Amino acid sequence: MYVDDPAVLGLRERKKRATRAALSTATLRLAVERGLSNVLVEDIAAEVNVSPRTFNNYFHSKEDAILSPALTRVGHLRAALAGRPADEPLWDALACGMTMLIPRDRELRGWTEQIRLIKATASLSAARMRVFVLVEGSLAAEIGRRTGTDVNRDLYPRLAAGAAATGARVAVDHWVDSASRYPIGELLEQALRDIARGLPPPGCPGD
Repeated sequence: MYVDDPAVLGLRERKKRATRAALSTATLRLAVERGLSNVLVEDIAAEVNVSPRTFNNYFHSKEDAILSPALTRVGHLRAALAGRPADEPLWDALACGMTMLIPRDRELRGWTEQIRLIKATASLSAARMRVFVLVEGSLAAEIGRRTGTDVNRDLYPRLAAGAAATGARVAVDHWVDSASRYPIGELLEQALRDIARGLPPPGCPGD
């Protein structure tokens, strides 16, 4: 159970999270409709029936609001990996842990719109890369724990984390750009399996 599971949160905290989520959703919707530069904080606040000051209490910028769900998933990532069986092979654990964080079917449309907007907006693309730095940190810490290596001393946990995070980003971008008929979870697992096998040429046994 995550710390922010609604079942263990008080009413005040649930309301705060609901307001945060509503502001994030409104920011994304308006940015998709108008372009991010054409959306004012006042517009977003009006959509949620709060003041612009309330928006600024939750987010430093429109970019922060749009990327808020991604940051929440980063917060869950290490817990998801730590919950995998201790004897599970590392790359299987990474694949399963990371696919657990993919939005469910009813949320995929908004997630896809978010990624397309991010890729088309320079300020959002830069902010997204900062999110992936956090992803790498979460992965490296868990990889170090699972492999008995030290993030501050050994290369392996950070190298493996960088490869896994890049593989996940590429898989997601490919899924969005190509309108792939395969579920995103399958593409993500394939990307991490290929990395674990040393990224063999296409058509090698096991593809």
